[in-house]
Amino acid sequence: MLCLTVRQPWAELIVCAKKSIEIRSWWPRLQLPVLVAIHAGKQYDEAAPMLVHDAHLNCSRRVITPRFGGIIGVARFTERIEFCGYLGEIEGRARWVRMADQHLNPLDWWTRKSIGFRFDQPVRFERIIPCRGRQGFFELPEDITAAVISAAKGDTHGSTTGSTMQAHRL
Repeated sequence: MLCLTVRQPWAELIVCAKKSIEIRSWWPRLQLPVLVAIHAGKQYDEAAPMLVHDAHLNCSRRVITPRFGGIIGVARFTERIEFCGYLGEIEGRARWVRMADQHLNPLDWWTRKSIGFRFDQPVRFERIIPCRGRQGFFELPEDITAAVISAAKGDTHGSTTGSTMQAHRL
């Protein structure tokens, strides 16, 4: 299974379905859609806007404290979104502004290299699965993949979203 490390609070917002577009500066070469484990990095993004800067996030009517250093859920990566490239700078910036409620980044964070990864059908795990993160997409070891699948089904760690892996076709 593929995994993507994301800094907090962004990782928690993805698995709580509050952030559907993760922003990166590189173009992934993946066949979509693909289920991805969301790994919460060990660092908190201090530059996160005040909207999400608080250490407690309101997800699914519960107050959630961001977790660090492990897999906190899964989501389906469905689309790559260009915010410049063939669109040109003016249309790229306009798209960035139109989609601000989905990526949650400040408007002045836009660059010519901004690429959006659209996620849907997130499943938040009740308990973190310890795992080392890496840059870019990376393949999880078999034992961790098994734990992720079990947690996503609700067998071991449970989920706060009520989603099942049947929706993800695993």
